[in-house]
Amino acid sequence: MHKLRFLKFYGFENKCMVSHLDGVLFAELRHLEWQQYPLKTLNIHAENLVSLKMRFSKVEQLWDDVQDLVNLKEMDLYGSKSLTKLPDLSQAKTLETLSLGGCLSLMETHSSIQYLNKLKALYLGECKSLTSLPTSIHSKDLKNLELWRCSNLKNFPKITSCPMWSLELSEVGFKELPSSIECLSNLEELYIEHCSKLESISSSIFKLRSLEISNCSNLKRFLEIPSCNVDGGTGIEELYLKECSSLESLPSSLCKFKSLTFLEIIDCQNFKRLPDELANLEALEKLTIDGTAIREVPESLGQLAILRWLKLTNCSELESISSSIFKLKYLESIEISNCSNFKRFLEIPYCNTDGSTGIKRLNSCELVLKECSNFENLPSSLSLTSLEIIDCQNYKRLPDELGNLKALKQLIVHGTAIREVPESLSQLLQLVELDLSSNNLQRIPESLGRLSSLESLVLSNYNLERLPESLNQLSSLKYLRLFENSLEGIPEYLRSLPSKLTSLNLSVDLRNCLKLNLNELNEIVKDGWMKQSFHGNIGIVKSVFFPGNKIPKWFRYQSMESYVTLKTPPADFFNNKILVGFAFCIVAPPPPIDYFWEPGETHEVLCCWKRKSGEIVNRWSLGTISYVESDHVFLGSYLLGSEDLSKRDDEVSFDEVYFDISTTYDGWEVEQCGIHFVYAQDSTESREEEEEEEEPVTH
Repeated sequence: MHKLRFLKFYGFENKCMVSHLDGVLFAELRHLEWQQYPLKTLNIHAENLVSLKMRFSKVEQLWDDVQDLVNLKEMDLYGSKSLTKLPDLSQAKTLETLSLGGCLSLMETHSSIQYLNKLKALYLGECKSLTSLPTSIHSKDLKNLELWRCSNLKNFPKITSCPMWSLELSEVGFKELPSSIECLSNLEELYIEHCSKLESISSSIFKLRSLEISNCSNLKRFLEIPSCNVDGGTGIEELYLKECSSLESLPSSLCKFKSLTFLEIIDCQNFKRLPDELANLEALEKLTIDGTAIREVPESLGQLAILRWLKLTNCSELESISSSIFKLKYLESIEISNCSNFKRFLEIPYCNTDGSTGIKRLNSCELVLKECSNFENLPSSLSLTSLEIIDCQNYKRLPDELGNLKALKQLIVHGTAIREVPESLSQLLQLVELDLSSNNLQRIPESLGRLSSLESLVLSNYNLERLPESLNQLSSLKYLRLFENSLEGIPEYLRSLPSKLTSLNLSVDLRNCLKLNLNELNEIVKDGWMKQSFHGNIGIVKSVFFPGNKIPKWFRYQSMESYVTLKTPPADFFNNKILVGFAFCIVAPPPPIDYFWEPGETHEVLCCWKRKSGEIVNRWSLGTISYVESDHVFLGSYLLGSEDLSKRDDEVSFDEVYFDISTTYDGWEVEQCGIHFVYAQDSTESREEEEEEEEPVTH
């Protein structure tokens, strides 16, 4: 035992019964690891000890005298709840790691810690009785310092010239953030959270690169600092303030730090004012204000030269913003949502308008107004690529100058009180997406047909009985959403698709349009869409979704399951020159009642062609379907492209072919399905005659 070098007790709950230790027997010990060490002291000679690990021990103090711990590199007493004091560690010249986390009875650390010049990590998390630390720590190697849940800690040591770049202070008992933190010359990131006693912070903290403060309920202010102490070219780049319910404003001295790039103020309910000197933040790119009590935004906001993103949400007191914001060249996105008192953008005098700024925009700009119940009007002069006005119940009128938005590609006006659309809408020749759903529109203007670039059109949740005939002119249209309308006849648009649409996908949503003639819809697919010729690489799919519960009789192969089995495929099934596509149909019931459907959620409909072995030969996306409360039919056609045709191997004999149709939500079962093959035009007539003589094949 006199030569024992390594001693380790295995297992968390060791039941070794010891009444005392003879220190002489452990004089040569290098490594001691003993979880739940049962004694109140450790009576050994530790001069040769390199590693001491006694987690969750019952020790109250290690030893009384000063030991020559010249070899000790690691001391781990984590979870030793009875530990009340540390020994003098002044001779532990090589100690690198000291772990005291969870030592609930430890009230202070020994002053000798400040002289541990090789110390790299000091862990004091959950030392809830700890009230003080040494006034300084001289180690130049300190990288990690943990102080979380030290709820009674009053001071912070002065630490200089160490490589620590990140520090987290969580549930610490500071009333003021100690100025000694600023001495951490390499510190870049500081996280302060749940420090309920913290009341103030010096603005000199903004010299750090990144600062995040959250859930500090008593933080009231940042103390101003003299301008002479600010180097405007360096300092804070990112500032995040969250759930600091007593904070009312930011210091003006913050605006002297011209390096600030991101500023977020979230759920600070009493925050009332942004500094007037906001324009001095020359590098600011992103500004987020969410859940505050601000009433206005400084007009100087319009002078933030490189601002890209502005987000103002859940600010119920906000009433207006200067339209000067739209002058910014680099602005990409403005979002104003759930600001119930927001009414307008304040017009700027013509004499203050700089025609060279904001007109020739360098980036695309999006404006989103959502759930602003008192919003009334847009400014007359805008430069946008996307405009969304959603659930603003008192918004009554789109500006007559709408057509001036020549670069506009997306226009969504949903859930407002508008009754008409200005004729100038037809001038938006770059418009790709138009959504005018859930408004009080009386009519849809015929000039809509001039929107030659339009790919997606949503006119849902009206009492529309007819559509403009000019829809036939929309040669780029891919998605047409007409659900929740009172259409009494099939839109003429679907009867005679523009010739250009033979090479475009098309999805038509007629959910809950209960007055439609369903037989007529079926015939449109059969006699129109299926007879188009197509020569291209990628397959073309067209689909329509409407109320119903039956597969059309003309479908050759039908099933009461989600798949169709062809035990003897048609003779021309593998003939690339004759088989050019297929029609598909499913009956989709309402989704399960226990499934929570998100607004706007859709699920893809997939068709898999499989061999008998289950091997997938090809997989096609047939489109998407949305929430329904009754049975609906999803009907359409798929014209095969050269990529699809190349996957059919003429030399392989298939004794069975499966067409399995499903949705991307496994719980939404397909009740019925059908497949009908589309043949080349020169053989269509003979095929039809043949099919008229046969009954549908069901499974």
